[in-house]
Amino acid sequence: MKKVLIILTALSSFVLAQNILTLEEAVNIALRNNVNVGIAKNSYAMAENNIHIGNAGFLPRFDLSLSSTYNDNYMMIMGNKNYNSYTANIIAVKASYILFDGMRNFATFAKLKYAGAQAFYGERATAENIVLQVIQLYNQIALLQENQNIALESMEISRERLRRQKAKEEFGQQSSVDYLSAVVDFNKDSLNYIYVVTQLSQAKQNLNQLLNRDINTDFTVKDVVSYREIPDKEEILRLARANNTSLKSALEQRNISQEEKKIVNSAFYPTLKLESAYGYNTLPEEFSVDFSDPNKTFYAGISLQYNLFNGFQNKIQSQNAELALKNAELAVREAELSLETEVSNAYVEYVNAKVALELEKTSLETSRLNFERMREMYDLGKVTLTQFREAQLKFISAKLRISELKFSIKNNEAKLLKLAGLLLPD
Repeated sequence: MKKVLIILTALSSFVLAQNILTLEEAVNIALRNNVNVGIAKNSYAMAENNIHIGNAGFLPRFDLSLSSTYNDNYMMIMGNKNYNSYTANIIAVKASYILFDGMRNFATFAKLKYAGAQAFYGERATAENIVLQVIQLYNQIALLQENQNIALESMEISRERLRRQKAKEEFGQQSSVDYLSAVVDFNKDSLNYIYVVTQLSQAKQNLNQLLNRDINTDFTVKDVVSYREIPDKEEILRLARANNTSLKSALEQRNISQEEKKIVNSAFYPTLKLESAYGYNTLPEEFSVDFSDPNKTFYAGISLQYNLFNGFQNKIQSQNAELALKNAELAVREAELSLETEVSNAYVEYVNAKVALELEKTSLETSRLNFERMREMYDLGKVTLTQFREAQLKFISAKLRISELKFSIKNNEAKLLKLAGLLLPD
């Protein structure tokens, strides 16, 4: 029994020795160091890089070409065999510019901008999800810290009862059955305490992993609960429709699909291209990469290209683009319905948890008074050990329910803020 007490005391001292980590600090560390947040930032940066007129085909193209081709020809002229060998050396700079391509470049540039906006909302959604996970884990740790204190309190009650039963047994005032029952209850409470401490350690490791730091970093969290002012359901829904990242991403995907349809339909129009080239060429005999005394060449021209038939590929691609746009519009509608449902469910859970908390506070006071009364009567020998234990368990259960409800409200609060686009720090 002494070994058990030493272990439990060591566990309590270990938990109290940690550094305090605030929720604000945890959120900032996650936004700065989390791997998924970093990946999302890089993806957004790449999408931003793509938003350039050169990427949409608005700028001319310049190419430098250099070639050297050896020719060895055998010919029959008037019955005579003639050999002719020479090298064609060419160096040239070619410029080309698309004057018209069915407005494909305009649609491409618009698509790039919408893709950049979608990547922005993707990065924000990733950050929101990570912050929500941090808040939930932080609240779980705070809950387990409270549960640990409650488990320790229950264990102390059982230890005091065990001490008294042992003293009574030694003086022959109590049967060994009551003493053994006290031992069993103390062991149960001790095991429950160890279980809570283990859960607490695992939750801390999970949060450390989310913060991308050593999972064995020691810390404690603040378990003082303060609630934010949450708007009513209609205001939350209005904010969600204006700011929710999932809905915004769906809207941007619809815009992208509209531009992709324009890009595909540009194939039904002719392409008008301006081209020019300037260069030098030589034709030395035999094999020789030589540009001495070269001939100068220059040309410029306009070409018009129009596809007459390519196996109905343009038509099929246009039909598929139309279907993709319809799917994007359906996805927007689904996102709107899903958002409304999530807001409604989260708000109901939030309100119900607050009501339940007030009711549980009344139950806690009642169970506390009942337990104090039972303890006095037990000390006087007026109630049985079973009645005392039952009152103890009801008192402890009421405290645990209050702790769970407190942090459940905080989690529901965070969900509502995320849905409304208000979760991330300014």
